[in-house]
Amino acid sequence: MAEGRAWVAALLATLVMLLLFSQFVLILTPHERAITAYKSNKRLNYTLVNQKPKYIPNPTFIQKHTKPEKFAMDDSKKLLNMTNSVLSIPTILGYPAKDGHKMFPYVRYPTCQRRNPPPKGQVKLDYKRGVLLLRCPGSFRGKYVLGPIKGKRFTDNVRLMGKWRVRLYKGPVKLKKEHDFVIASCIKDSRRFELFQHIPKFDPKIKKRAVDITKKLRAQTKATRKPMIIAMITIDSFSRNHFYRKLHKTVRYLNKLERKQTWKVTDFKLHNIIGPDTVENQAELFANGYHGYDPEKIGKDQVGSSAIWSRLAKKGFVTMFGVEACAYKMYYWVGNNPTADHISNPFFCANYRFSGYRAEKKTGRQQRCIGPHMSHYYLMNYTLDFLEKYEGTNRWAYNHITAAHEQSGQHAQTLDKDLVWYLKQLIGKFGKQNDLVIFLLADHGMRYGNFKTGKFAIQEHRLPAFFLLNKRSFLDKFDYSYDTLNHNTLRLTSKPDLRRTMFHLANYSLGIPFTNQTNPRAVSLFTEKVKNSRRCEDIGIPPWYCAAYVLNTIEERIYDPSNSKSKSNSPSEKQLGKSLKDLSNAVIYQLNSRVYTVPNLGKGFVCKKLTFKKIVMASYAALSNGDVLFKLTLQMTQLPKGRFETFVMVSERPEDIPVVGQDTYQTFPVRYGGKKLTARIVMINRSDKYGGVCEEVARFYKVNPEHCACREEAIQRYQGSKKRRQ
Repeated sequence: MAEGRAWVAALLATLVMLLLFSQFVLILTPHERAITAYKSNKRLNYTLVNQKPKYIPNPTFIQKHTKPEKFAMDDSKKLLNMTNSVLSIPTILGYPAKDGHKMFPYVRYPTCQRRNPPPKGQVKLDYKRGVLLLRCPGSFRGKYVLGPIKGKRFTDNVRLMGKWRVRLYKGPVKLKKEHDFVIASCIKDSRRFELFQHIPKFDPKIKKRAVDITKKLRAQTKATRKPMIIAMITIDSFSRNHFYRKLHKTVRYLNKLERKQTWKVTDFKLHNIIGPDTVENQAELFANGYHGYDPEKIGKDQVGSSAIWSRLAKKGFVTMFGVEACAYKMYYWVGNNPTADHISNPFFCANYRFSGYRAEKKTGRQQRCIGPHMSHYYLMNYTLDFLEKYEGTNRWAYNHITAAHEQSGQHAQTLDKDLVWYLKQLIGKFGKQNDLVIFLLADHGMRYGNFKTGKFAIQEHRLPAFFLLNKRSFLDKFDYSYDTLNHNTLRLTSKPDLRRTMFHLANYSLGIPFTNQTNPRAVSLFTEKVKNSRRCEDIGIPPWYCAAYVLNTIEERIYDPSNSKSKSNSPSEKQLGKSLKDLSNAVIYQLNSRVYTVPNLGKGFVCKKLTFKKIVMASYAALSNGDVLFKLTLQMTQLPKGRFETFVMVSERPEDIPVVGQDTYQTFPVRYGGKKLTARIVMINRSDKYGGVCEEVARFYKVNPEHCACREEAIQRYQGSKKRRQ
């Protein structure tokens, strides 16, 4: 650790010195911290920036906006026309439309029905009789797997791999309370099963609880309301731009819905991530943020009482939590038994073993089918059945769909047709009798694949898609909702705003005034306007994920002179190049200290020792308070196809460097010219398509799979134990 500190201190002292007095001037002026990057922007009109928001009544707003909004990727250009009056508007929003379509051209995938012909047998969960029924042609009566396993309502793709029990069908099978899916086969010797059913089992006790709580709370307010449905459809790894590039049918449907004037569709053009991956972002919806997990409590609930499903249950909601992926981070955090009333997850994890289903990042060229349907169809169908079975109650349903969770950027379009069908089903079946609000959002933008190295790709990761779908008759109940929503689509928003909005909707459904101040930084998107002056820091977005801070590229010749074809480096540039390499070695030292040397396992038990190969990319950004953020993309000798991204912050004061989550690296003192500075590596992530057996091995040994280059001995040891477990 001391060696790592020495490297970083020496490196960053050199970096700051060089950048202060070279072409990379970054406003780290002593004693002038008030001169920020925002204030140096001469385009800003601070009278407009600090102007108190005004609210326009619905009739007046509707009268002025008679034409329905037309949704298109280039709508975001409206933001660029507001840079004189609104802070946090980035100069780059992602790949330009032409470049993006060239990089991610339309690809035709075969349908699942074409890939997997209809099976000959039939399987059914008969909840009325309480039995499983399987009908197979021929003499073989079939085999089946029922789930989930008792006490394992949520899992990952490794934890239960060897615990699923295949049984021969001999006649009707009595179902247990926990069973809500079956995977079966009528082919005796086949390892791939071809029959599937996954539907929720109605629980009258759950409905009674919700009805009783709702009646009690509404009796206090004497409110008369339709049942509320909050449907959260999260599409993993979709930037706003990628939504428009790949979901053509969905965009046409949203435009058609808007033109009909019965529903209002709202496209939030500056929705910023708050963390790198799913759990860090969705934790701001599910709870009061993500603070890491305790490795000693894996499998236990680490979300706590702030879980959205627990909070809404106390307000009379029936809750459903559905996650198509089998990601270890989410499992580590929510545990085996989240307290949501219904959970859809182990079905997909079991299919890793029985149908060949994969949601891994490297499988983008292969359509993700489970039998005759795309994998997400089963989650959509489960949700529709859930909403129907609990008709008359307030319901919250969360879906996490992983069609775009891969490295090619192409598989996302396989969601398009089914998503249109799903939205039509939701609106057609539940739009009239309920106050239905649909949150159609992404957790984050694209973050996988070798294309994610430039500033356009970085912005796509930072700016996920987010749409709100509401009946206009519902919006009419909030006096300034049309104007407020329109205003907020052109301002900085993030996941805490969505959580606050959900609580607002829940309170409305009960007639309770909304005074929830659990996160005073957030707004309810229907009734509270985001201030023009809102910055990423104001809502808890770390600078390294803030789209307002567009990174400036450091020329490749600085850190790799061998690729220079013209201008030779000056002495200061040579020193900068050396310093960047020293920083790279410091990052590798931190990586090795966490995955090569593992407590209780010893050195090299799972992962190889990483060594530096080259810097792929280097860049920097000046932050609003005068701090400097550096970003490096590194390649290791042991992982020639791997890409490690790291951010380093340099500041005059240690308290300026935010601490996010539990994976925090220590600060390092740096002195220059009599001034004390502080540096910290704030993040190290993988951006390539890591995965496969090494990811499974690392998870099994509780080592971060992003940072591990598995030793062959570790893989062989794991595969041997895996066979024994199965």
